[in-house]
Amino acid sequence: MAFLYNQKLRKFTLTILLLWSSAFFWLLNSNLAINIAVSVVSFVCLLFILYERNAHFIAIYLSFITSFVLYGYMLVNNFPVWLIMIGVMLIFLYLFAYLEQKVEIIKNERIIYLFIFSLLSLETFLFLGYYLISPTNRSLILSLLVYLIYGFCDAILSKKKTVEIYPYILVFLLVFATMLLTASWGQI
Repeated sequence: MAFLYNQKLRKFTLTILLLWSSAFFWLLNSNLAINIAVSVVSFVCLLFILYERNAHFIAIYLSFITSFVLYGYMLVNNFPVWLIMIGVMLIFLYLFAYLEQKVEIIKNERIIYLFIFSLLSLETFLFLGYYLISPTNRSLILSLLVYLIYGFCDAILSKKKTVEIYPYILVFLLVFATMLLTASWGQI
C-alpha cells in the first residue's frame, strides 16, 4: 500500500498507466485526428499528475482510456476474459484508491467502498461487453460511472458536507441519455 500514499510512487504509477494506455490507444485506433486529440488530453493529464491537480479529471480520463485499451485487447487481440477482468479490477481499484485518498473519505469506510466501486466497475465493464456498441461508447459509459462515483464520494462520503450529489446525478443522466441516443447500435 506504500505506492498509494507515497507521492513519488503514486505519480510514477499514474504516469506509467497513462503512457501505457495512450500508446496502446494509438495502436488500436486508426483515426489520426482522434489520436492527436487523445495525445493532447493525455499531455494535459500528465501535467495534472505531475503537479497533483484535478484528481477527478485524472481518474475519469484514465478510466476512459484504459477501458478503451482493455476492450481493444478483448475484441482485437482475443485476450482471455479472466485476464482482462484482473486488469480491470486492479486498475479501477488503484484509481478509486487514488480518488478516495484525494477526496479524504473517513478511514474506516475506505476499504469497503474501494472494493464495492471496483466490483461495480468490473461488472459494468463485463455487462457492456454483451452489447454491440463501439468500445469508445463503452469506455465513455465507464468514465461516466467513475464520475458518478466521484460525486458520491465528494457529496456523501467525504468529511465536507457542503456538496450536494444532485448536480452529479443530473450531469450523469444528461450525458448518458445523449450518449445512448447518439450511439451507433450494432456496430463495433
